[in-house]
Amino acid sequence: MINIKCSCGEVYHADERFVGQTIKCRFCNSLLKVELPKEEPKRSSESFAAADVEPQTRNIPIEKRNVYSKYVPLLFIAGIAGIIYLLSLYNNHQNTLATPSESNNSSEPTNQNPPVSNNTPEPYVEAVKVVSPYKGNQLQNGTSPLNNCFNYVEYGGNVTLTIKNGSSSDAIICLYNVGKGRTVINEYVRKNTNHTINHIRQGNYKIRVLYGNDWNPTITNSCGTNGNFESDVSFSEFDSPEYFTDNETGYSTVTITLYTVANGNVSTSKIESNTFFGK
Repeated sequence: MINIKCSCGEVYHADERFVGQTIKCRFCNSLLKVELPKEEPKRSSESFAAADVEPQTRNIPIEKRNVYSKYVPLLFIAGIAGIIYLLSLYNNHQNTLATPSESNNSSEPTNQNPPVSNNTPEPYVEAVKVVSPYKGNQLQNGTSPLNNCFNYVEYGGNVTLTIKNGSSSDAIICLYNVGKGRTVINEYVRKNTNHTINHIRQGNYKIRVLYGNDWNPTITNSCGTNGNFESDVSFSEFDSPEYFTDNETGYSTVTITLYTVANGNVSTSKIESNTFFGK
């Protein structure tokens, strides 16, 4: 066995069969040549016998002196401290999991699986606004669009009734003859216009009004006949009947407004469609 000492202090051991070869120091990278040591005095036969049974080393190098052996106790202590620290972290984590939070004090079970949100956008369909061909359609003042509904028309007197429609809707004025129990006159009055109904006979009348805009002659009304407003539809009735006089002493000439006026002497109330179309 040949001992090879590097200039950095490291010692390597090599078999004699590697004489003449070069090895590199692991610490300083110096090249060391394997050489036979200087000849020493012959050993005794007992020494040769012991040398003959010594196992031969086949690797280069086969032994290295550990120069860091003095740090082994410190490394051992540091390893123990690291293990203790990791165990402490593990125990703290387990205690956190075991401690119930305030939000979990409810007796009701909590849903551990949050709902999966569907991020797929909903298809957007833009609504197409269809404009009616009867948008803004109006009849002429004095037209009687509900004759087929009431099946009765009665004129022949001298009484006049002037309608001042200052509202935001067109109107159909109906005169309901209380004595006969039926509507006898219906006439159209456009918004923001005045119209006079002529040739009304003497009698006691309820004045009923159908309000609306966009007259459509093709849709069915509550009476079951064709013709009605498409928008802003409402029904009203004057609270007190109006008695019209027509005799040898004279006849009534009446004016009413379809909007609120200061110091007015009449009032109206909303009614249902079946009351308005009652014959």
